[in-house]
Amino acid sequence: MRPDVVAIGLFVVGLIWLSTVAFWPERNPRLSKTPVDAPKVIINYDKTTLTERTIALRNDLLTFLDELGPEPSIGSRETQVTWIEHRKQTTIRNQKVHHGFELRFAERLKLIVHELGEQNKLPMGLDLSFREEPKTDKVLRGVIDGLTNAARILHD
Repeated sequence: MRPDVVAIGLFVVGLIWLSTVAFWPERNPRLSKTPVDAPKVIINYDKTTLTERTIALRNDLLTFLDELGPEPSIGSRETQVTWIEHRKQTTIRNQKVHHGFELRFAERLKLIVHELGEQNKLPMGLDLSFREEPKTDKVLRGVIDGLTNAARILHD
């Protein structure tokens, strides 16, 4: 037999063996048909209704935005200096909004969004605003509107 044919044959047999071993379900848990037990995570929150928690989060977000004050606005006579100062103030405010939201409200919103989704009562706008990054005034206003709609859906 020719040596090149033997080498190709051994190479093919090796590839078949390697793919069988690599993709064998018992050896690779991702391909196994039996589900892997997920760790149980217990989240402590008030035992109030989902509607009450939704409204409470909406109110807390409104208070949060009110405490930050209005968004910086630029005057009618825009110069390079005023524009640079406006961008600086806007950046500082966006950082406060984004990180303040993540610190105080992100986990509560995540829990509520997934509970609403599980019950098939998640408004589309809330889902889109929830997924959008980074959190800005506009996004948080969308979240607030979505929470308001969710409370209406839950109430009906």
